[in-house]
Amino acid sequence: IFSAAAPAPAWHPAHAHCDALSFELSAYGERVVCDTGEGGGEQAAGRALARSTRAHATVLVNGAEQAELWGSDRIGGRPDVGLVRVTPDTCVEAVCAGWSTPDVLHRRRLTLDGSGVHVEDHFEQPARQARLALPLAPGVSVRLDGRRAQLGLPHGAGHAIDQRHR
Repeated sequence: IFSAAAPAPAWHPAHAHCDALSFELSAYGERVVCDTGEGGGEQAAGRALARSTRAHATVLVNGAEQAELWGSDRIGGRPDVGLVRVTPDTCVEAVCAGWSTPDVLHRRRLTLDGSGVHVEDHFEQPARQARLALPLAPGVSVRLDGRRAQLGLPHGAGHAIDQRHR
């Protein structure tokens, strides 16, 4: 599942999250990368975290939220998000410029092939800082080994995540 849209509906995105260019991933019938959920009640501190950029499998650019979140269910400034390309069963690509970082265009491409899912992030203007969040489903274990993370699923299957820089 890939989110390639701005907070919606545009006229009243009351419960929207900062999840542009985020994804969820299941393998072997089990959730691996997930959305963090709605975070509890209207005033819960967890609600603010659940709506934040860092709570979704996307990139936090320059430490700023993708949208201007306020209150438990309000959004002011919003990101510009656009779907660039979809090749069914193979590739999806989209772009996002956050409301407070409009000059930094984040481009994400997800590609599926016989060896796995590949996530590529590029910035068309340099970002001072880019932090990737990867919320894992409950029960997924992680073992770090250098630039590789070994994930263990609850029912025994395993996966590797490799970090590569270009």
